[in-house]
Amino acid sequence: MRLIVLSFSLLAAIASAHGASESGAAESVLHQLFETEWERGLREDPLLATYLGDRRYEDRWPDLAPAALARSHAADRAVLETLAAIPPDSLSESDRLNQKLFRRLYQGKLEEYA
Repeated sequence: MRLIVLSFSLLAAIASAHGASESGAAESVLHQLFETEWERGLREDPLLATYLGDRRYEDRWPDLAPAALARSHAADRAVLETLAAIPPDSLSESDRLNQKLFRRLYQGKLEEYA
């Protein structure tokens, strides 16, 4: 649980710290991906959202049904495809590192699903 909280906290910090990126479209796509995934993570784990102080999802529990887990897995695969489409050369040094860390996080999620 701590690893998940730390991962999402890191992603939020990355997304906000780089909101005014100058490197162009690739960094915009990467930062939008961070933001989108942060929000999806909160929606899919309302307990984590509440723990972090986000009260938007307090009226629900995590959906652990096989169909919901399969949808989440498919979304995780789509994240990796999006990351693969972002050329690292078009990113700043810090965003190249963020891209690698994000990829590692999502590869781990795919392995956990298996």
